[in-house]
Amino acid sequence: MRPWPTWRPRPPGRAAWRVPPGGARLLSRIRRGRPARLALRVLIAAAVGAVAVAVDGSQPATPALITGALTWLLLTARHDLAPDP
Repeated sequence: MRPWPTWRPRPPGRAAWRVPPGGARLLSRIRRGRPARLALRVLIAAAVGAVAVAVDGSQPATPALITGALTWLLLTARHDLAPDP
């Protein structure tokens, strides 16, 4: 039996999880771009989706309105990201 633990503690200051390479690039582009405008676009898309659910309920148009809001977000959000390095 060993008098010390078999696992090694993580050095202080090291992250407990790693961001995948694509995620790290996206986070960097958000940070160097216009994060406030991007957050505003996300909030607007979420608000449009919430209003669509509140107004239409479970009607056939509700998923279409939410899909439209997400499409708008995907098409316009790239303008708020910094260019690829």
